[in-house]
Amino acid sequence: MLRGKTLIELATEIERQSASKSDLLAQSDALSVVAPCVNGPMLHVGADRSYGINEVAHGQLATYTGIPKAYYDTLRTSAPTLYEENVNHWLKKHTGERRMVRTLDGNVRALLSPGYRSLDNADLLEAVLPAAHEAGLQILSSNVTDTRMYLQMTTSRLRGEVKVGDEVQAGLVISNSEVGAGALNVEWLIYRLVCLNGMIVGKALRKNHIGRRVTGLEDEVQAYYADSTRRLDDAAFFSKVRDTVRHMLTPEGFEAKLAELRGSTERKIEGDPVVAVEKFQRRLGLTDGERGGLLTHLIEGGDLSAWGVANAVTALAHDAESYDRSVELERAGSTVIDLPRSEWKTLAQAA
Repeated sequence: MLRGKTLIELATEIERQSASKSDLLAQSDALSVVAPCVNGPMLHVGADRSYGINEVAHGQLATYTGIPKAYYDTLRTSAPTLYEENVNHWLKKHTGERRMVRTLDGNVRALLSPGYRSLDNADLLEAVLPAAHEAGLQILSSNVTDTRMYLQMTTSRLRGEVKVGDEVQAGLVISNSEVGAGALNVEWLIYRLVCLNGMIVGKALRKNHIGRRVTGLEDEVQAYYADSTRRLDDAAFFSKVRDTVRHMLTPEGFEAKLAELRGSTERKIEGDPVVAVEKFQRRLGLTDGERGGLLTHLIEGGDLSAWGVANAVTALAHDAESYDRSVELERAGSTVIDLPRSEWKTLAQAA
């Protein structure tokens, strides 16, 4: 688990972003890219607005225009004039359609459907933090990246041993994307005290960013504001989030999670651990560097059970290349725990 930002730093950054960001609704006809530019391509939105384009938005623009991402990236870095011609040609094929253009700090951070429901980070924090305090949760780690905001929290009120001397605490992970990179999620967290690893072990609440398509676009480009109905819908949903945070962590639920984890200690790697690690690499989508780290953590931990493999995976999160990747590795540990017995046997009995 990477430490990320303190809660004060996170709240300060979310407040700063709230003041800087804006949303526009635009006819596809009003969108065009301009390249070459000193700092990379610019997206023109109408006649008088120009923005840089971040990596998330580049991926969405490639998808929208139907240009394979690898070719799109080659064009924008090596052939900017050809890039401009290609993107603008395919944008024109979407005449009559509309896009929501989300901007931050003078850059396009997302290019989305007009039916995208924002569920903004500032509203989520306002809903969650008082409920988390009431539930006795303490912030372990938090961050906001180009794709998601994260809150990882735990409580000492629910604590137990997976095996003798191996104690864990219950917690929650709340994550949200303002740029179309996934749903708003509230998930279980198991926090291992002996090594301070976090493992995300299942969802309690998930909300996709899908809403009513916005109607009544009178101009080529106009600022987007939430109507009263959407604001009421969002308020009702965030009330549900508060209730989930208050009531999700029950002794009964925690005991059920502990039972699953205790069962994982009985499944062992019975073949060559090096070969098994190679198979886990492919199954979990690990890089070659992460595979080496997995083998090292597995050997150092001295536990060749599914529980040991899962903890070796989550240990990788401490040295992940990014906060997003760190959280992915915390989820990957749970994937090991949840493997069907037949699949575990295939992976763990490698010759």
